[in-house]
Amino acid sequence: MSGLAFSPDSNRLATGGDTAVMIWQLNADTAPVRLNGHTSVIASVAFSPDGRHLVSGGADRIVRVWEVQTQSEVHSFRGHKNWVSSVAYSKDGYFIVSAGVDETLKVWELGGKTGTSGYGHSREVRAVVVSPDGRLCASGAADNSVHVWETATGRELHTLTGHNKPIAALIFTADSKLLVSAANDEKSLRVWDMATGKEARVVADLGNDVPVLAAVPGGKRVAAWVASAQVDVIDVVEGKPVLTFEAHDKPTQITCLTFSSDGSMAAIGGQDGKVRLWNVMTKEKLGDDILATTPNGLTDLALTPDKKTLVAADDKGEVKVWDIDKRTATHTIKTSPKKVIALAMSPDGKHFATVGEENVVRLWDVAKGTEVRAWDFKTPWRADKPFVRTVAFTPDGKQVLTANANATLYLLDCP
Repeated sequence: MSGLAFSPDSNRLATGGDTAVMIWQLNADTAPVRLNGHTSVIASVAFSPDGRHLVSGGADRIVRVWEVQTQSEVHSFRGHKNWVSSVAYSKDGYFIVSAGVDETLKVWELGGKTGTSGYGHSREVRAVVVSPDGRLCASGAADNSVHVWETATGRELHTLTGHNKPIAALIFTADSKLLVSAANDEKSLRVWDMATGKEARVVADLGNDVPVLAAVPGGKRVAAWVASAQVDVIDVVEGKPVLTFEAHDKPTQITCLTFSSDGSMAAIGGQDGKVRLWNVMTKEKLGDDILATTPNGLTDLALTPDKKTLVAADDKGEVKVWDIDKRTATHTIKTSPKKVIALAMSPDGKHFATVGEENVVRLWDVAKGTEVRAWDFKTPWRADKPFVRTVAFTPDGKQVLTANANATLYLLDCP
């Protein structure tokens, strides 16, 4: 046994040791609570000042934060290169300090504005994407950087710098050889070679910033929403647009846009709750009618790979699943007590994920309209702030990658 900590009220004792944290209720004949998650010996544990959370660290080099009441892991921080030997909370509970055998001392801000220096991001993560071959994932953050990771191990492969504004969108080309990034207010794209981790070229003078990207089959092109209402198909090898059109006659009303997985269809949502569908390659609107999805403003959209189903989320937490050909809603789901921040569609089109403003990520069955799994990231210090900013599925659909406000990424296992 190693690592001992009393709760602030002295009624509980937390211990480390093997791969689990044990919480013992003193003066009571009850079985201890077991917190599983570490993969090796735990060296140090500490309660938060209010006793509601616990932090642990050890040989797996990960600092983990637990909610005691629900017995669930709510945060994990990576950055140490060797054993985490000691962990502690600050007096106000907003910071965690960790010391390691790697001779580093790291301070983690639970409010999410800054993280550890020298490894990973230092500000909130705003965009994530997984390569089509599943080998790599990339994250872009408010620190203006892009990091490329090995999906299987979490090992950082490349740090990509060059943007001067927070990262807004990321996409791998269909062959996984190039990564394309866009930043707020830069009116350009940067193209990165994944073999070398070097910038291959800049696609400049796009006319506006690019909040959404999608890969087009072939490995050379991406589809881009060039705000406010312009859609471009860009050859990232040649470094120039090959197709462009205006997709809405009232650009200021557009609130969200998504592309199909092959980039051939665009769905555009507005403040009026309506969606317009376009064939990107022919620049033709699909159907004369516009889907009246909801009386509320739309926050995000997702299309199934076969382009037969549309999922639309609004600012009141409601999601509708639409049969595109029939122009009818098959399911209306209350997914969040607040607004839906983000949607993501699984590669096989059978599931979609929602991110609620209340900091709960949920997995849904497209055909049944039922909840499959939920991951709760609510914390007292972020009750009024989003923690998960967006999500993306891995190519096999077995995991969901989250972009988090505390400068971390989580890979969540789907049932």
